[in-house]
Amino acid sequence: RQGCGHVPRRRGAVASRGHQGTDSGTLVPVEHLTTVRYWAALKEAAGTAQDQVDATTLAEALAQVRALHDERFGQVLARCSLLVDGAQVGHRDHAEVTLSGGGEVDCLPPFAGG
Repeated sequence: RQGCGHVPRRRGAVASRGHQGTDSGTLVPVEHLTTVRYWAALKEAAGTAQDQVDATTLAEALAQVRALHDERFGQVLARCSLLVDGAQVGHRDHAEVTLSGGGEVDCLPPFAGG
């Protein structure tokens, strides 16, 4: 329903660039979706600054955004540093990094000179 603060969504479905998701009958509050933000070369490869996903772990979120974009996106994403709600992920297993609903994942590709 438009304007009610909920988007019809199945677990694992992705809201991207204005898509309203599926009509599965299950409502996921918009504020529970995780925003995955792209920077520099990754933003260029994605053709957008961000996507929203319904995921409980970083691994799920990354799989969902990879499915939205082409191979080049996946290659750049593989070289990115990742932040979840502002904290560096580092070498932690992405399947062990939990996401809070309404949080953010920043994907930072290597920057020249810094």
